[in-house]
Amino acid sequence: MFTAFRESGAPISLYSKRWSREELELERSKTTFFCGNCKGRLILKLGNTQAWHFAHHPDSLCTHNSRRETDVHIKGKLLLMRWLHRQGYHPLEEHYIKGIKQRPDILVQMEDKMIAFELQRSALSSELFMKRQNSYLAAGIETVWAGLPPPQMKYYGVIPSRQLDNFLIRNLPVKHSIYLDIQHERWLMLTDFMYLSPKKVFAVPHFISLDKPPACILKLNDSTSHLPKYTDIYFSLWKKQIRKKRLHVYLSYTPVEKRMNRLFLQHRLNLNYFPAVAALPLKSNFNFFTPPYWWQSWIILTIINGKPLNSVVRLSETAELLYKEVKLGCFHTRPFGVHPKEKTRESAGEYLDALTLFGGVAQTHPGVYRIKSHINLYKQLDTLCNDDEYVLNKFKERLCGK
Repeated sequence: MFTAFRESGAPISLYSKRWSREELELERSKTTFFCGNCKGRLILKLGNTQAWHFAHHPDSLCTHNSRRETDVHIKGKLLLMRWLHRQGYHPLEEHYIKGIKQRPDILVQMEDKMIAFELQRSALSSELFMKRQNSYLAAGIETVWAGLPPPQMKYYGVIPSRQLDNFLIRNLPVKHSIYLDIQHERWLMLTDFMYLSPKKVFAVPHFISLDKPPACILKLNDSTSHLPKYTDIYFSLWKKQIRKKRLHVYLSYTPVEKRMNRLFLQHRLNLNYFPAVAALPLKSNFNFFTPPYWWQSWIILTIINGKPLNSVVRLSETAELLYKEVKLGCFHTRPFGVHPKEKTRESAGEYLDALTLFGGVAQTHPGVYRIKSHINLYKQLDTLCNDDEYVLNKFKERLCGK
């Protein structure tokens, strides 16, 4: 903890100013420190590696002594406390909220809202994450989940797709996640998530100084996509992923690949020959862990090519069928805060809209389409590679508004 009380009852805070070691050693030599919760004695720890803090004696039964924190977590909390204090707020560290039996890392009143900051370094189970999130919501507390440390980017915009990173995503007003960069004392915000592979995601990074007020991360009002600025980077990466999958030698299959291989064999195809229009780089591809060339191929093979020409295709029906595949475990959605049914509807809707670019379907009414032509499945591999190039160029023009 970063706050204690002297024998005189006066508080001492480690985040309210930049203490020197000499100043704190002098304080430690002339006074005794006490916990504001249990009134027990505290030890002022001035280590060389861990953030300076007050600690209970090992045999203390105080609830503030129940958590064993890493050095990174302690440093992150101290940095946040100092940031909020400089901005004129009065943050509370590890304040116990009796009604919901939760102890957020930092609790702070901002205008008419109570905000809980939770610094998360390791993955939680989806059940525990939702339990904590819902308990805060029930108490009228807005939660800001921030990752520690920021994900490593091997090159611009490419981050690993870990369970923790998915849980950190806030869906409104735009999909975004935030991380606290202790080393550089700044926030990292990620937006415009785009699918690359089950283990990699492309996102646009924004670095925000801790000199900026909390509104910079709490009150997002810019819903403009930043992706067009980075179109060439993303499309170059996506093109490599598709090319790699075209030439992939299947020595074994994932469960999804086994399921799709059975479907492809019914059409006398192998998995390398998915249609070029089944690898569209949609923003809603990010809703799935499953690669888009599988669930988009499934829509083509079972719905678009599975009905006679001029038949009606409804978004509601397509989304419901796709959701059934998700419930059966054939396709897998990401665990951020939107119901899987909403994710499948968003993805199915964006995909049907995209097919209108290539003449497969025509929209007749909102959410209603007519099949104009079936997708040609029987092409040589070099022809499919050329089709991939054409599709990506056409999609790039659409994304950039040309």
